[in-house]
Amino acid sequence: MKRRFFKGEKYVEMSGKRNKKKFAYIVLGTTIIIVGLTLFALQDTNNSEMIDDETRELNKLAVRLVKDFKGTDDKGSTIEEHLIRKINLLYNNEDIFNDLSTELDWSASRKLGETNKIFEVIFSLKTYREDSKFIFNINIENGEISSGNVAAKVVINTVNSISGIG
Repeated sequence: MKRRFFKGEKYVEMSGKRNKKKFAYIVLGTTIIIVGLTLFALQDTNNSEMIDDETRELNKLAVRLVKDFKGTDDKGSTIEEHLIRKINLLYNNEDIFNDLSTELDWSASRKLGETNKIFEVIFSLKTYREDSKFIFNINIENGEISSGNVAAKVVINTVNSISGIG
């Protein structure tokens, strides 16, 4: 026999118990989902922090290799020294490095479409009268350097000729 509930105390009592169970299941399910998503996010954050640290170190290495490049025979002045001399000559009788409007920046990133060992290193110079970029490509595995633009090519050729190669 089927039991039928009429509108009354028993019906209200049964629906109240069902609502409490539904509510408990919803809260439990939501809690499980939130905990799972939190754990996933924390794991993803730790992985990206490790990747970021590794990438940051490789970028620093690429910049240092370009700055310290002394030509293919490793004699003469470095690229950084050459750039400083060139800037001082362009801004004769000015203390351009201490000028508040001067911005110097070395940055590096993996070169898209290349192996993981090829980096693009950019030296940016922004002053009150010019905005220049020198783009170098470097293989951090073997130290091989090439130019990414005409300005960098001139610098590399000059550094090579100063060291006796040009």
